Amino acid sequence: METTRNPVKRFFKWEYAWLLLIVIVTLVLHFMIIAQPAQPLFDEQHYVPDARAIIFQHLTNRGEHPPLAKLLIAGGIEIFGDNQYGWRIPSIVFGTLGIIFFYLMCRRFNLSRRAAVLGTLILATENLYFVQAGIAMLDIFVTSFSLLAFWLYARHNYALACMAVALATLCKYTGLFAIFPIIIHWFIYRKDQNIRLAASLMLSGVSFFLLMAAFDAAIYQRVTDFLSSFWSGMQATGSLTFVTAAHPSMSRPWEWIFNLEIMSYNFGPHFIGLVSFSVWALTVPIIAYMTFKSFAYRIFKSIKQDEAALFGVCWIIGTYVMWIPLSLITNRVSFIFYFLPTVPAICLGLGKVLDYCVGYWLAPRKKKVPKPVLPVTTVNETTLPAATEPIPEMETPSPEIIASAEAITTGEVIQTVENTPPETISTPQPLEIIPEIPEIFPEAIPVAEIPILPGKWWRKGKLQWAAISFVVIFFMVHFATFIIVAPPLNNWPIQNWFP
Repeated sequence: METTRNPVKRFFKWEYAWLLLIVIVTLVLHFMIIAQPAQPLFDEQHYVPDARAIIFQHLTNRGEHPPLAKLLIAGGIEIFGDNQYGWRIPSIVFGTLGIIFFYLMCRRFNLSRRAAVLGTLILATENLYFVQAGIAMLDIFVTSFSLLAFWLYARHNYALACMAVALATLCKYTGLFAIFPIIIHWFIYRKDQNIRLAASLMLSGVSFFLLMAAFDAAIYQRVTDFLSSFWSGMQATGSLTFVTAAHPSMSRPWEWIFNLEIMSYNFGPHFIGLVSFSVWALTVPIIAYMTFKSFAYRIFKSIKQDEAALFGVCWIIGTYVMWIPLSLITNRVSFIFYFLPTVPAICLGLGKVLDYCVGYWLAPRKKKVPKPVLPVTTVNETTLPAATEPIPEMETPSPEIIASAEAITTGEVIQTVENTPPETISTPQPLEIIPEIPEIFPEAIPVAEIPILPGKWWRKGKLQWAAISFVVIFFMVHFATFIIVAPPLNNWPIQNWFP
């Protein structure tokens, strides 16, 4: 039994044990549903035919997007065939890599192992991330390359971080938003290696255009005017506005956090674009919490600045808040799945909060200050008289002793009076005889306090119970949302639930 238990303990002490289990479970769930449906769903109807055009006709019909993600989908078809596996395996691979990059980034930002595991578990079972990681769309590639950039930035590898941002932008132009969290966080917190960061940003821009030219050449099998392709793509994507588009699920960026936006991708099995209720409901509180952790040190000197929380705030500003002025200025149409690159930032904050709650629960209960206790006198039993023996009474002096004492005293007084002036003579006071009291308590009397009885092992404070209850309720809601909403567990005949 001991030999069986030790390897298990050693495994779970390994840094990446829980990450490995999360990755395995998510991969199993993805491959359970990868073959369903058998035809392209939602925007797969655009990107799968475009990947076929890249392979067989050496052209692209989706010029509004840069080429990298489309080439990755085409590569999946080349390797695994023109079927469900070829369409979706690249997304599954990059979605899994995004989970790994997220965990590594959390640890590099000095989150505890428990906080990193909790945040990674939430991200892996978040509905929008899971759905996007299982279908042939561009957004999961953008998110994965952004997470790679953030991990490299946490390692102070600015050159590779900026290169990863360039790769995210080559998947979709909104991948450029990933550079803003890096710049904002560096300006507020780090301010180191100025020349290296500036050179890395310039290298990122140059690499973007060079790689775009190379990828376009790979698609068209010839050298093309990639600048014209870039400009025409920007014009095409800008032409989709709330006026020209008529999609029923389009939404404004501020609605993503204040309205529970639901976007149906497919029925049977059900693929639904929806941020998990457990994550959506706590988005605003988590933003407030991370903002407080980031800047409270300026007010309270006892609070240290939290680098991870600060990066989470910068992350939300860069990948989400930027959408608000962009939407107001350009009127560009937007959908709930545009919020996907911001979802890991909320999961980071949730991991920190839940880790604090679990740690608070596990901490020993704080002892209350005891009330003042009256001292208790302890008596040596050997010094007390026996209970059956009466306490001896004091002896009364005999009349002869009293008379002799009075005579002696009277004689001394007469002799003193004869030698004393009359005016100083006063009436003598009677002599008070104090009988000798026997010593009953001869030894020193020690003082002891009544000890406070210790609490039972299960006894916790009310706040500790509230903390662990919050953790339990959160995961109950989170996993229930995943089971009900996310494939493959939601493939039930919903139409039969209603009369």
